[in-house]
Amino acid sequence: MATPSAAPAVPGDRSHPADTFDARKARILAGIASPGPDASPKGSIDTHVIPLINRLNSHADVVTTSSCSGRISVFLEGAKKLRTPDASNSNNTGEQGSELNTHDDCDDDNHVDHGEANGQLQTIDPALAAVAPGEKSSSRPNAGVGGKGDGGRWLFVSHDPLDITQPISDADIADMVMERNSGEIFECLGFKPSVTTRFVHFKFEPMILHIQTRNLEVAQTILSTALSTGFRESGIMNMALGKNQCPMVAIRSNGLVMDSIIGLVDENGIVQKCVDDSYIAMLARVGNMRFTENFLKIEKLTKNLEDALFTVKSEVANDWEDKEVRKARKRAEGLKRQEEARLFAAAQSTDAEVIDGMGLVSLE
Repeated sequence: MATPSAAPAVPGDRSHPADTFDARKARILAGIASPGPDASPKGSIDTHVIPLINRLNSHADVVTTSSCSGRISVFLEGAKKLRTPDASNSNNTGEQGSELNTHDDCDDDNHVDHGEANGQLQTIDPALAAVAPGEKSSSRPNAGVGGKGDGGRWLFVSHDPLDITQPISDADIADMVMERNSGEIFECLGFKPSVTTRFVHFKFEPMILHIQTRNLEVAQTILSTALSTGFRESGIMNMALGKNQCPMVAIRSNGLVMDSIIGLVDENGIVQKCVDDSYIAMLARVGNMRFTENFLKIEKLTKNLEDALFTVKSEVANDWEDKEVRKARKRAEGLKRQEEARLFAAAQSTDAEVIDGMGLVSLE
């Protein structure tokens, strides 16, 4: 079993289209076993999903391609700008037009580990994250509402519960997730946000896992197990398979997702809180509670996938039998009943002939 020191950073398959599943899996496992960091900013697999990943990768028809065990993060939206009405609006490539650009604030799986380096917790100076006054946003990609283009980035990321069990003040918790914050709270009374306002979000995002399988049968087994375990937003991403393509299962759930606005970028390009420290501390504690539930769901999923993919059912212990065996048994039982009925009818006929031969008559 490979030692999980690294994980591919993206859910998609970058392999050559002519590759077989076995060749793809061998290449992925070689990357996992590599002692160096992988291509993701975090550089390694989250420890809380290592047992699940190791077990899945031991199956001949399964290989994991990307994962995140869950995270608490503070995210600063990217800059947004309106298109001018006099420009073409026939495309959505970021040129000027009549609508906002519509880039998302996060990648499709929302768990690619941006904002970290070498697997260590990293905070980013909000002053550096904000757009400096007078900076020309046209030099960088623009983002829609919640977008991460043009300065959008994570100010704080942790893939483990926050260490706030010891006595710690609400102010210290707020400083932990919004480093170098001035402590001042933006005056929201009378403030009217616009489509260009950049907000700071406190987020909790639960586990997500991408799994490639050799065939649809295995993919459907994994999917049904994930759905029954409570990962209700799971799905097979590529049901219409082309030549040499393998199914990709995304396991995810939005049930524990939390996203709350805690700050914004003011007119001077400065990141400011718009809630007090006690509210931020409450969010941190709620995030830790969701981590606990998230880890329990990972354990349950690990057990259920073990049962679905690896457990060999015993006919003696579990009264389980193969479909074809059951069909043959039912047919034999049916033939036996037919023969018993035929013998019974024959016996009844013989008895009647004996009675008639003795000259017995009815009393009626």
